[in-house]
Amino acid sequence: QDSNPHRDMVPRLRTALSRLKITEPKIAAVGPSFSDPRSGQNFPFFKLGFWRKRFADCSVEIVETDSLITSGCLIPMNVLRNVGNLDESLFIDCTDAEWCFRALSKGYRLFGVCAARMDHRIGDRIFAIRLPFGRTIHLAIHEPVRLYYIMRNRVLLYSAPHASWKWISSDIVRIPMKFLAFMCFVPQRRRNAAYMLAGLFHGFVGRRGKIPQSLLSAIDRNCDRAER
Repeated sequence: QDSNPHRDMVPRLRTALSRLKITEPKIAAVGPSFSDPRSGQNFPFFKLGFWRKRFADCSVEIVETDSLITSGCLIPMNVLRNVGNLDESLFIDCTDAEWCFRALSKGYRLFGVCAARMDHRIGDRIFAIRLPFGRTIHLAIHEPVRLYYIMRNRVLLYSAPHASWKWISSDIVRIPMKFLAFMCFVPQRRRNAAYMLAGLFHGFVGRRGKIPQSLLSAIDRNCDRAER
């Protein structure tokens, strides 16, 4: 529902995978480059470094990357047999990052195909935040329950044995930044905070799976009482 592959995306991915297999026997997946059609923002491939990401130069056709999103990935069946499927206990967020780190830990490599294109919407809507000196940043807005999974699964992945320390060092600073952004600039601030705090707590205690409806109702009731 959130992805629209360009007509030549799959043929370009197949061609790139065939070419790579000639010299590289352990390819986990190839994936397309993508942009959000609402904001026009392009999301480049990257290699991880401590505290930062090194973005790939997409003037070349194929680039090695440390992560691919699930949408649009072309994965050989034998890789799924060796690496395994996505971790369903995470339910909805960070499943692609976890799978990529698991594949990398087994000696596989990931490649982005710059000419294979896909439109991909991140979040339910885009919220523009205007900064000083005329700069504007676009923040992908998720519903509060989605923020629960975003926070929880990040914390769960930090303790995974195959998680990249480079990713952890660059991603962990995003938790307070995202928390402040959804507390200060985005509607439903109280609910956002409640769901994010619940997600962080459940991440630390190791809770997995889909959040029970009873817990959703309890969080919503507490927020409703606080807003009266």
